[in-house]
Amino acid sequence: MREFEVWLSRAEVQELLGISQQAISKAIQKGKFKVQEIYGNGGRQYRIALSSLPADAQVRYLQAHPEVWQEALKIKELSEEARAFLIKKTLPQKEENEISVRVATMDRAWAIKEYLQNPCYETAKRIAEELKVHVSTIYRWIKKAEEEAERIRMMKLEKQTVPIKFPRTSVSEDVLIESLSIILSSHGKRIINGWQYVVNKGYDISYSQYTRILNKMTPPFSKILEYHRSGRISALLTETPKIIRAWSELPVMHTLVGDQHYLDYYMYSPELDEVVKVQLYIWADCSSRYFVSCVPSIGEQYTQWHVQVSLAEAFRIHVPSEIYTDWGKQENSKMTAEFIDRLASGKIYLGDWDDFLEKYPEAKIARKRSTPGVPPVKPIENMIRRFTEFLNQEGLTGYAKRDLKDPFRNKQIQELLKAQIKKKDLPTVEEGLKVIANVIEKCNITEIKTKEGKRFIPAEFLWKGLEGRRVVIGDDEIAMIFFPAFVRKVRNASVQVKLGTKTVVFTAKELTWLRDGEEVMIKVNPFPPHEGSMFFRWNGSDWEFLAPATVWIGHRVHPQDQEKLAKAMEVKNHYLKQFVLAIREIHERAKNTFGVVEDKPIRKLTSAIKHKQEGMGDLIFLDIKKFKNIRDKNWEALEKLAEFYNY
Repeated sequence: MREFEVWLSRAEVQELLGISQQAISKAIQKGKFKVQEIYGNGGRQYRIALSSLPADAQVRYLQAHPEVWQEALKIKELSEEARAFLIKKTLPQKEENEISVRVATMDRAWAIKEYLQNPCYETAKRIAEELKVHVSTIYRWIKKAEEEAERIRMMKLEKQTVPIKFPRTSVSEDVLIESLSIILSSHGKRIINGWQYVVNKGYDISYSQYTRILNKMTPPFSKILEYHRSGRISALLTETPKIIRAWSELPVMHTLVGDQHYLDYYMYSPELDEVVKVQLYIWADCSSRYFVSCVPSIGEQYTQWHVQVSLAEAFRIHVPSEIYTDWGKQENSKMTAEFIDRLASGKIYLGDWDDFLEKYPEAKIARKRSTPGVPPVKPIENMIRRFTEFLNQEGLTGYAKRDLKDPFRNKQIQELLKAQIKKKDLPTVEEGLKVIANVIEKCNITEIKTKEGKRFIPAEFLWKGLEGRRVVIGDDEIAMIFFPAFVRKVRNASVQVKLGTKTVVFTAKELTWLRDGEEVMIKVNPFPPHEGSMFFRWNGSDWEFLAPATVWIGHRVHPQDQEKLAKAMEVKNHYLKQFVLAIREIHERAKNTFGVVEDKPIRKLTSAIKHKQEGMGDLIFLDIKKFKNIRDKNWEALEKLAEFYNY
């Protein structure tokens, strides 16, 4: 038996429900919508059944699409509200159908105008006879116009725009607002309909005088009309002023913001005899404008591993409460959201986090999401701009940024760059990274003036603000949290892991004890030579530490050019480690310069690896008894957990 249904596109469902495409995809995956798969030029697509939408959404769709009414009546699973709407609309209404054909919109406007001049039954009867309709039809038109005017007045004008002000005029403000509502609710948005409404109210005003009032009102009526046509979000994006947040009022290292930065310079690697470009992934503290970590990506696009290593360096200074993207919105990727949940509550859980949250939902920390559709705030942009200005003052050769506004200047830059590359008159990678480290230090120790009017030195602001409140994680814990984990089957006492485009083989003598095909988990340092990687073995209920993992070089490089590729990885890893250590030295010098003598952390997370090796379980708590007087978000969350687990 054929099943009748009306199928909607994802775009139509998005408009009806006011949710994002991602939310629709998740709802489809969870089986909340009845869907139909179709295949077209764009590949596989989904159509969503009207009957699986909420009742109010079904009614709204049917109101806007009368052409599907007959088909929709055949749907068995249609909601009662939608079915009642269809029955009401599809019943024979001879008089109303004839009226819709015979009576034009302007005739209805004239009828309402005539009635309002002398609102009584005799007037309505006279108008009905002239238009050859029933008297009740006239009353329906008037009631509908009044309801629409009130709805538009309350919703469209007061909530979505600034308060309305009119120039001095003999017409009352209420009548003017109602006239605007008449315009916005009428077909074609014609100003003459609003003017006729004002005249019908008994005011002696010409059409030109009325339009002059609309032009001089605040905001001008043309803008209200534009907002009405484009929608609320468009109006917000157009009119909302730039937001200035007083970031310095936050505790230092409360909010980190990260961004990648493409350097405008080429560099030369004498070891590889290659010209390379360098990218940086930077994390900065929003409160102090201090660059807390930076990792270079040499001659290649940065990856998630560069982001993780850079973030891990920031966590060596202090565990932040929030992590933001370069757009000033919360970083809501699963990885960073999990970091916040794991660390802000004062615990490390080494098992599967999703499984843990299913058992103990109290452990999840609620996070505020950014408001969609409002202008973004980019707190790191000014910091990067300042960094670029200082870097350009260093006079490095190999400048490559195109000047799109001045073609002549751009031609000079590109010709000079070609000559410098040909002569290899470029800074070496080592020289370039040294200059970058110096510029980062200069940014950190040079006084700044913020938009909220404060003056301070970022390094002094940060390190003095951190005194007595640092939360740090040991290097072992950083490795456990930040290194990616892979579950692989053992083959010939080794496992293979694909990192980027390369397959890396890891081994350990302890793997010789395991049979081929047995699964192990490996925590991998993604950067060559992959120091600190670890094997774990399943003991029946949990992963337990097995042995350090070492790399088998034989399958790591391309067979056609093993020597060069091995050397390239060695060189790039050497410079990355050298640069990270240089940034750490910058932090130490800053602490000494600004009088931070006592830098012992007030709390340090328990050694995660040792904890697991001793078989003490997954959940690790901090010692809360020692610091009873310290009250902050982390400790409040921890106390709730401690009480929950009877710790």
